[in-house]
Amino acid sequence: MNSIIRKTIMIDEKIFKDIKHINPKANFSDIVRKALSEYIEKMNIKEALI
Repeated sequence: MNSIIRKTIMIDEKIFKDIKHINPKANFSDIVRKALSEYIEKMNIKEALI
C-alpha cells in the first residue's frame, strides 16, 4: 500500500492541471484520491490481462 501511495504522490502535473481545470476548487486530497483510483483501475486492468 505504501508503494501505491508513494507513486500517487508523484502525480503527473498534467493530471493535476486537468483536475484543476475540471474542478478549480479541488484540493490536494481530492487530486490524490482521483489519482489513486485511476492507478488502482490501471493495476486491475493489468492484472486482468495477465
